[in-house]
Amino acid sequence: MIGGFTKLHGSIVTSSIWLESPETKVVWVTMLALADANGEVQASLPGLAHLAHVSITDTEAALDKFMGPDPYSRSQESEGRRLEEIDGGWRLINHEKYRFKLSVDDQRERARERQRRHREKCHGENVTECDTCDKSRMSLQKEKETEKEIEKVKPKDVCAEPDGPTQPVDPIVVEFTLNTRAKHPIRETQVIEWERLFPAVDVRQQLRSMVAWSDANPSRRKTTQGIRAFIVRWLSKEQDQRPVTAQRRTHPDEGIVRRDEAGERARAGESIRKLREFIQAIESEGGTVKGAAPAWANILAELKKEVPEISFTTWLKDLRPLAITRDKHLVLRSINDDVAAHVLDKFGDRILAIAEEKDLAILGVVIRDIEVQPTSHVLL
Repeated sequence: MIGGFTKLHGSIVTSSIWLESPETKVVWVTMLALADANGEVQASLPGLAHLAHVSITDTEAALDKFMGPDPYSRSQESEGRRLEEIDGGWRLINHEKYRFKLSVDDQRERARERQRRHREKCHGENVTECDTCDKSRMSLQKEKETEKEIEKVKPKDVCAEPDGPTQPVDPIVVEFTLNTRAKHPIRETQVIEWERLFPAVDVRQQLRSMVAWSDANPSRRKTTQGIRAFIVRWLSKEQDQRPVTAQRRTHPDEGIVRRDEAGERARAGESIRKLREFIQAIESEGGTVKGAAPAWANILAELKKEVPEISFTTWLKDLRPLAITRDKHLVLRSINDDVAAHVLDKFGDRILAIAEEKDLAILGVVIRDIEVQPTSHVLL
């Protein structure tokens, strides 16, 4: 069932992992035997437990131990962690390092064995002592050259003196404490993927909120297998609370339930009526709709250069200019009240600064959610 040959490095018996429980050690040796040339173990949790002849509970505890930091580990890459979770299984973090160590040791041992056999052969033959010495010196020189060749191909990560400080390939963004008290890292590549899947959500802030919630509710902390599902459910809920109307109308067939068309038309008519009443009220007080669109277009063009694409699309792109009040406030329309509050909090000062730089005579910003509620968010 399992092919290949796995050689254990002798230093395993002096490592901190050898102080763990017998079940933990059995799981670790089983994973070493299952690892492929890249150090990847493709298995499910129950499958690994079955092969190791260890209970699922003990196997899960062992995995949490391997993925958690170890201050006593001799290899402090990734804070002493030995394992990281990948799609379809796990990866042994230091696999390449120890595999190369074994390869170097094997080559040296073979060179010594060749030297021993050569000396025995020369000793058994009828040759002069001088010839034997010459051959021995030649063999020793060959052994030294072999070791030099080994050093040339030695990877940088096991060199005694690396060329410079190594940079983390995939840095940790946050760490969750699991129900076993082990730490579960969330890395940058995963966060970027979630930001792509949930464009309306501030994923990094939500992750920090999740960590705070987990720390405040230790009895409800998640397992290694359940933490990612917990994160995705949380982000999905946040995404659903921030609907993008344009997407619902543009992609009606992508699993989105269409509203009743008659009810949709009625709501649209009501929104238009409220919008007209609001603009008429501004005009009656000395405001105007003229100039609002070009002023906002100028400001929006500058914001697009400065703001990351995801944030621009989520928060700024769908804002619509309505009017300029008598006291020079630019009135914008948002898709909902949350967007209005966030835009003024994060971008309000910059909007006014751009208006001043371009001499637009804008002294304040009002973002009003006409469709949802008559609440105005004002920045003076």
